Amino acid sequence: MAFSSFLGNDSSNTAEAKAALYGLKWCVQNGINNLIVEGDSMLIIDMIKGKVLPPWHLTDTVTEAQKLAQKINCQFQHLLLRG
Repeated sequence: MAFSSFLGNDSSNTAEAKAALYGLKWCVQNGINNLIVEGDSMLIIDMIKGKVLPPWHLTDTVTEAQKLAQKINCQFQHLLLRG
């Protein structure tokens, strides 16, 4: 799946967290119950996994992603980008 969306002017961490959330929403809405979410931001992956507390401005996004992930069989992985 690929998509794009205007997120406004914000940080790359906000973009990563919102992308994970939008992807999870899409999967839940379309009946996808087994999912591996790969992201290149270890910080965001760790926030969604609950290993790191998100900053106040990402709390709602991360919490919603966590709740959606609990509804399905979902794993989060950090993906190293090379290049």
